[in-house]
Amino acid sequence: MNTDYRKAVTVHKTLKGNMVAPETTLDQYRGLIEQKIRLITDYKDATREIKDTLNQNNSAMLQGGIQKRQQLIKQIDGVDDRIQALNIRYNHTHGDSGKPDPVIAAQIKSIEQMLGSVAAMDANCVCLAESERDNMKRTILHDQQKRKGTKGYRPSGAGPARFVDTRIR
Repeated sequence: MNTDYRKAVTVHKTLKGNMVAPETTLDQYRGLIEQKIRLITDYKDATREIKDTLNQNNSAMLQGGIQKRQQLIKQIDGVDDRIQALNIRYNHTHGDSGKPDPVIAAQIKSIEQMLGSVAAMDANCVCLAESERDNMKRTILHDQQKRKGTKGYRPSGAGPARFVDTRIR
């Protein structure tokens, strides 16, 4: 989960310093950023679903949530590639004014806020998953210890178990 967030932040940082020259390119750029915002919103929702699944200890649904997030990551990567290609084609210029576009600046700020909340949810998911892992370890260890306790009383062949430490009255 952390790797996904770091990658999104890296691409976001390259977005932040880039500006575009022609108006049509500016519209394309804005459209791609809007598309990225929608995908990040979906990604945030998928992360929330994973968190809820972990809270409910419903491991059967966890795989579906993880797959959904992976698909969204691929889609975000595709949008980032198109943004990057647009930036390369127009040499990262700001246009005539030399100032950042206010719409793009607002969109970038929105992306930053969403990524911050996704990072917090990811950290919470990691804590929940670690807690679940520790519970599973304890359960497995407990079961192994119970099995070891009865193993010594079983005969090597077929037959009932012998309990030599019971009191005879």
